[in-house]
Amino acid sequence: MTIPKYNEMYLDVLNILKDGEQYTRKNLAYIIADNLNLTEEERNIRISSGQPKYINRVGWTCTHLIKATLIESKKRGYVSITNDGLKILSNCPKNLNNKYFEEHYPSYYEFTHSNKTKIIVDDSTPEDKIKEAMDLINNTLASELLEAITNNEPYFFENLVVDLLLKMGYGGFDDNAGNVTPLSNDGGIDGIIKEDKLGLENIYIQAKRYTDQPVRRPEIQSFVGALNGNGANKGVFITTSTFTQQAQEFADSLNNMHIVLIDGELLTKLMIEYDLGVNTIKKYEIKQLDSDYFNR
Repeated sequence: MTIPKYNEMYLDVLNILKDGEQYTRKNLAYIIADNLNLTEEERNIRISSGQPKYINRVGWTCTHLIKATLIESKKRGYVSITNDGLKILSNCPKNLNNKYFEEHYPSYYEFTHSNKTKIIVDDSTPEDKIKEAMDLINNTLASELLEAITNNEPYFFENLVVDLLLKMGYGGFDDNAGNVTPLSNDGGIDGIIKEDKLGLENIYIQAKRYTDQPVRRPEIQSFVGALNGNGANKGVFITTSTFTQQAQEFADSLNNMHIVLIDGELLTKLMIEYDLGVNTIKKYEIKQLDSDYFNR
């Protein structure tokens, strides 16, 4: 047999997870490979990154099931079934596919129809299709990054934020270019980083690892108070969630202080751009005709 496509293994994954236990995606792939009697030859087929194709496809199966809220990740690296997933198994529709997910789960519809993942019309150019695929990959990677962050401790996130700003070029030459403040006495400041290599001025950092609520205006006001207490006028407030409109408007209205707000979407974009918490598995070059060569 051939290796099933990711959207042909939804029930395979759900049926394994119905015992209520947590599994890694790789373990799910091993079980599915055994259940489907994949040959050694089929198990050794690899994608360009070197990962076995069947493991890669099961990984994408899990991503789509998470977006449909049928499974979830309560522990980093593991997935388990949700109540919605159990309901599907108890009364399974005839066609459990992406179209069904779009019709019944708003979060999945948003995933497939957002500006980042929407399908390009059939008359798109090859370059358009490459961009479409990259947008989908990066959007999925962004979700995985946020999931990994929220599955870690808050102190990990504070360190991550400092690491990101260092990657972006802030900080000085020494080991104290950027630091997380002590947990017991942070005074409303989670980290401090030098604005430039000479360390002429400090930038103060607040990091909120939220999953189910936005950052509101009072929290920005509290951060302003902490900055005033340190005689500072520059700060970065970073969250894994979003900012309310009132919070954004308040930050924009400040006259003698500059606060940059970075939400979860921008955070993951920056992490991908500056290679923090991600690695490159394959690079592709797009070449075109060199007309100058032929018009000499």
